[in-house]
Amino acid sequence: MRAPSKRHRSCRRFEWLPLRRLRAGYAALRRSSSGEDGGERRCPPRIGGEESAFPPKKRRQPALFAPALAALLAGCQCRSAVPDSADSVPEGDLDDPQISFSELIPTVVTLSWTSDEPGTSFAEFGLDGALDMASPQTESAGTEHSALLLGMKAGRSYSFRAVTITESGQRLEGAVGTVEIDDPPADLARFTVSSHDEAQAQPGGYIMTSLLGVDNGWVVILDRDADYVWYHKADGGLSITTTQPGLDGASILHSQYDASQEIDVAGTVRIAVDGSYETLTSTVLGHHDFDELPDGTIAWISIDMGTAVIEDKEYSIAGDCILEGIEGSDDPEAAAQVFSYMDDYHDPWPSCDHFWALAYETGGWDWVHANSLMYDEDDDAYHIMAKNLDHILKVDRATGEVLWEIGGAHSTFELTSGTPWSHGHMSQIWDDGFMVFDNAYHADPTVSRVVEYAYDEGAQTYEQVWEHLDPGGNFIQLLGDVRKLPNGNYLNSWTSLGKLDEVTADEVVVWQAEAELGNTTGRIHWIEDLYALE
Repeated sequence: MRAPSKRHRSCRRFEWLPLRRLRAGYAALRRSSSGEDGGERRCPPRIGGEESAFPPKKRRQPALFAPALAALLAGCQCRSAVPDSADSVPEGDLDDPQISFSELIPTVVTLSWTSDEPGTSFAEFGLDGALDMASPQTESAGTEHSALLLGMKAGRSYSFRAVTITESGQRLEGAVGTVEIDDPPADLARFTVSSHDEAQAQPGGYIMTSLLGVDNGWVVILDRDADYVWYHKADGGLSITTTQPGLDGASILHSQYDASQEIDVAGTVRIAVDGSYETLTSTVLGHHDFDELPDGTIAWISIDMGTAVIEDKEYSIAGDCILEGIEGSDDPEAAAQVFSYMDDYHDPWPSCDHFWALAYETGGWDWVHANSLMYDEDDDAYHIMAKNLDHILKVDRATGEVLWEIGGAHSTFELTSGTPWSHGHMSQIWDDGFMVFDNAYHADPTVSRVVEYAYDEGAQTYEQVWEHLDPGGNFIQLLGDVRKLPNGNYLNSWTSLGKLDEVTADEVVVWQAEAELGNTTGRIHWIEDLYALE
């Protein structure tokens, strides 16, 4: 991997406040937004269905959450609640468990109890007296047990029961108790489901996305009723565009940054699913997208300033680069540059009318506007999409060399059928295909769509194999996302419409949910099991 170029080091000092000073400001934002007058929300350090219609990402190898549960919970700063009194519920084989709520994630509850013998333990829980949900079974060498309750709807009451199966095979049960989950905050927009065909929709599961309000950003997980089962607010009103499950299978990562880039407070945040910790990694001049590598490295898209002579006149140009850093770092000089459009690609040119727009608050013309980054573990390479260049690059991680280019003015691939995208976004690519949310800036008509392409790396060809235009004929200018689901359906985020939907290959909408007016949805991710994220 190459060290940052001199040009990049120079661009880091380009009218941006020193990062350490900004970290202090960021901490102040956190205290202000949380109502705290000091200290950080920290707990002890983290511990490190159906057959798919397309090859799964090989890089996702989540560890089972349950075996590490006791260690994750150790020392977590939680508030305690009192279970139902003994005279309000039948007496069980086990003493009433202690009930603890996560301070970071209000929908997450931990039950703790003891038994006379070691054994395997879990909790049964559910709505309206039902006990139709269960936590994973965990073995304990001692007599202390705990169970994590995930997937509970905000604002609802749940019944629960602790269970221990002893080494001799005896099933011990606690009394049935109840726990009340707080309502979602008033400034978190509500969703309404307008369509759900259970026979054709992807069964069960959850949908993770972000919400971009007028002055706040959220990462949220919804169930199929579009009820919140997990949510977290960005500090200081920062924007969240990208969320993804951690490779450890037990955490959520999200980006956050000042959308206008007036100040550099960009970072990647990791939050334990159980709410036991939160960590921040500074991503200098980061925007739009990031990815986590199996070795713990965080990679992100970063603004990279330079100059170019166009028609005998020198211009300030806003390019982009791929930077990498170690999780938890707050040192901008520690970031290593993997690839730079200014250093490792063609000389800048006015790619379209959008070139002549200032990029963020940099004072440079918006040549690249990269917005999507995906790491390929098998080839140790990155795929990066640039909105204003209408292409996807495959970049060798070790050398920064461009291995190939699909789309755009310098495409090394030939489009054999269908139409190219126009200023799109993406989150998903596999060995011979990829999905694009085509915003359709330069299309005729300008109706945004979701598109699946197939590509042949050997033949250097690609083709459109499926598309679905927004049924309302809308032009989505901001973001947008699409993922292919295990059952072959497509999950879409129509961002500025505040709409999420699932569509079959025959373009039948089988699930749809809309957020309250004025809210924008970000990138999306399908989650089958909250206890083993992937």
